[in-house]
Amino acid sequence: MWRHQSKTVLATRLAMSLVSVSAALGCGNSPSSPTAPATNTFHAEVTDPIGDGVVSAGAPNPPDLIRGIVDVSGGTIVFTVQLASGTLDSLTTRVGIPLDTDQVAATGINAWGMGVDYLVDLWAPTKQAMIEKSVPTGTGTPSNPYYVNVGVAPLSIVADAMTVTVPLSLLGNASGRLNFRMFAYALASGSPVTPPTAVADVMPDINLPTPHAP
Repeated sequence: MWRHQSKTVLATRLAMSLVSVSAALGCGNSPSSPTAPATNTFHAEVTDPIGDGVVSAGAPNPPDLIRGIVDVSGGTIVFTVQLASGTLDSLTTRVGIPLDTDQVAATGINAWGMGVDYLVDLWAPTKQAMIEKSVPTGTGTPSNPYYVNVGVAPLSIVADAMTVTVPLSLLGNASGRLNFRMFAYALASGSPVTPPTAVADVMPDINLPTPHAP
């Protein structure tokens, strides 16, 4: 939750990516890369209590994460994020999924025991997800120093869930073994270029172990 004020470095950096990557959402381009490993098959699930979304001035009905699923197979990784009934707003909901794709805390952006190498950014208003590579030294674009865009993937929204399929080739040909967390935000006006409100929910809570696949 946002109440864990001492551990908000990554959440701040996630929010900083909102303004600069909005233009890339419309292009759908991504650099070519070698074929990712297609033999690994992993599955992971994480849950969070219903009703613990944090209300803020910009989000009176905050997105409330309750279940996350990660499935790796055939050279792709599928993320499914389920929210409590009535809390997924197609005009405002955004979920950021930081990934530690090498499971080494010393690489990437270090936060909460993870070394964040990539970010999968699910934006309900655009029905797309941004895939971004972390820049720990902050040498990305001036408006987005901690991440650079490496691709876009279509986002499926059904009832209270969002699903996106990401080729492992966009994650540096990662093996599919990874650590992750899920952060839910509300875009203040439903516009991708508008900074989000405070973090509404984190799955799992910050004081709990970091989930991983496998």
